[in-house]
Amino acid sequence: MVLLAKILNDIIDNRKNTETEKSEKIIKLQSSRQNVDEKKLRAVSVSKIKDDIVKLSIGMLLLYVLCGGIAAYFSWKHNSKIGWTTGYKILFAIFAFFCPTEYLTIYFTYKSDLLTYMERTKTEFIAPVVVESPVVATPTVV
Repeated sequence: MVLLAKILNDIIDNRKNTETEKSEKIIKLQSSRQNVDEKKLRAVSVSKIKDDIVKLSIGMLLLYVLCGGIAAYFSWKHNSKIGWTTGYKILFAIFAFFCPTEYLTIYFTYKSDLLTYMERTKTEFIAPVVVESPVVATPTVV
């Protein structure tokens, strides 16, 4: 009788162990699926981040080139008004292209006022001299 009880107890324990092993296997499979899903998700998110970085880099490069072009244009145009030679205008335009934020900041802070002042003084002082030139009598020799 004790032997029969022991056999029954072993059978019940085996069933419990097999059920626990099955549930542990199921949990392991689910966790491995989650790990695979997480790895796929990470791979997708990493590739998306890389794509976003590439798009951002291209956008920043285009913005930099646009600002550089505007700065070089302002440099050339206004250095022509001041009267610099072509060599200096090329040099200043190159520096303005490669450092557009600095050039545009300095331009809008100082140089635009200087050019406005120069244009204003040209019209105030040069125009009256050209319009009202005095007539000078020349002495005649006899």
